[in-house]
Amino acid sequence: MTFDDSHDERLRELRRTDITGVYAGDRPTEGTDPTGVLTVTIDPTNRVVGARVSEGPDVRTPEGLAHAFETAYAAAVAARLQRREAREPRRDGKRPVAVATRPVFRRPTPEQLNRHRIRQEAASRPRRGRPGQVEGVSGNDCIHVTLAPAQPTGTVMAERGWLANAQTVNIASALVEAFTDAYDKRDHR
Repeated sequence: MTFDDSHDERLRELRRTDITGVYAGDRPTEGTDPTGVLTVTIDPTNRVVGARVSEGPDVRTPEGLAHAFETAYAAAVAARLQRREAREPRRDGKRPVAVATRPVFRRPTPEQLNRHRIRQEAASRPRRGRPGQVEGVSGNDCIHVTLAPAQPTGTVMAERGWLANAQTVNIASALVEAFTDAYDKRDHR
């Protein structure tokens, strides 16, 4: 799977502030719900980039599809974390011991006080361009995804009648289309 320049830029930015190593990998990761009906593929930035749906009653209702997606997405994130831990084993297998240190109290410098004042003033001004909820829609308008602020995942809603009769390949492609639409709307605000 190849990614575009905006993906690479987003990944570099996430890695710059990542202290846990979650964004260290370069390969997509898959996760499957417990029933094995839905498999979700996430990219290194945890965005949904693929899906496979098998035949089963769990994906034929909006509630079932939403639940299957949530568990498959969580499984994909967990698989990424397990893969990261497998690459970085502890040397001795023990947790590090916390060492108590005596706190040091210092008076704030004038520069620190000024930075604090600027932060307080900036917080009182209304912010423009702040990411909020974004809704993505599949090409056939049958699956809607609402992304939570600053999150790569969100709630999945589907039309009951279409879902009951759609082919599994169409469900998978509509799911990915809805997420892609939501990501595009968020990225181009």
